[in-house]
Parts: sequence; structure tokens; C-alpha cells
Amino acid sequence: MPAAREGIRTIVCNGHPEVQVRRENFVSIQRVIGVLVNELPEEGLIPTLINTYWTKGTAVVVCQDEGTRN
Repeated sequence: MPAAREGIRTIVCNGHPEVQVRRENFVSIQRVIGVLVNELPEEGLIPTLINTYWTKGTAVVVCQDEGTRN
């Protein structure tokens, strides 16, 4: 089985690094991503998220593949 090719997408605020994603905003970002994924049609790309985490004022989404990252 081939190794997964990961893609990373970082979400930052306008004005970063002075303006940072707060912890409570990160939770909202996770919810919105879940809603967007659930609203996708069942045919076509099936996005696979490996992990989401909050670090140094940014929200980081680790994706299974380039299609999910895009």
C-alpha cells in the first residue's frame, strides 16, 4: 500500500502574525469545515482530513491528498 501524500492548509487572520486565530475561533473553524464537507455531493472527491490543530495563532489542517487540500 503506498504511503499517503499529505497536504497542509494553514488558516490565518488578515494581519497575521499580529492578529492571530484565537482558540475559540479554531473550534468554529473546525465546525465550519465539517459542515462544508457534509454538504459536498456524494459523487466525486471525498475529502479526507488527517488532523486539525491550533498552533502559534494559526489553524492547521492536514489533508490526505492534494485534492482535499485544494
